[in-house]
Amino acid sequence: MKSPLIPSLLLLLAGCPSALQMRGARVLEEGKTETTYFLGLNGLAGGVSGTAEGQTESVSGALLGPWVAYSWRRGMGDRWDLQIKTDLQIFPEVVGAYQLLGNPADSSGVAVSVQAGARILPVLAAGGGDSSGGIFGSAGLGLLTDLPVSDAFAVTLSVKAVVMFADGESIVRPAVGLLLPIKLSSVTLLPEIGYIHYGDADETSDEVSASAFFGNLSLGVGMAF
Repeated sequence: MKSPLIPSLLLLLAGCPSALQMRGARVLEEGKTETTYFLGLNGLAGGVSGTAEGQTESVSGALLGPWVAYSWRRGMGDRWDLQIKTDLQIFPEVVGAYQLLGNPADSSGVAVSVQAGARILPVLAAGGGDSSGGIFGSAGLGLLTDLPVSDAFAVTLSVKAVVMFADGESIVRPAVGLLLPIKLSSVTLLPEIGYIHYGDADETSDEVSASAFFGNLSLGVGMAF
């Protein structure tokens, strides 16, 4: 049996989901569009904890590099919109959102929306033998919640279940995010941090126990027009 971490490692290079939302919960009114440019950092974050002779030590860190991303979305109908997200990966991620709570035209109240999306990468394997092509990618289902603080500032929380599939295997992982939309005269700033949990491991012997985790961390600022 293959390791459950294999799909995650392959998806780092082929169609892994974005940890970024680059939007709030409130959908766009029909016909309206929004374009967002994001600049920040993206990479792996993780930690290791070990216990021996009654003493526990932990270390955590992140390996991040420069990251750029782009989002375009459009209001498609009553209470729903469509978003296309691209970044330094090859294929875009397409996401649809439907607003469950709140008025799309009124930014003063709490808003809750459900969203579903996918990033698909078809792969044709070279060579003979047992190798074959396949579908690599991810799909997600989650909730976005806008909590207005003032007319120009809000807190947006996101939670999502992500299904990642590669090489005939699939795993489900949680994702969380925090946005702080700030409305200015002609642009909305979107400071954001997002994390997708990719995997963990535990090892125990008679004298030592150790555990580790890792995931994808993205942080930075978007500018929505």
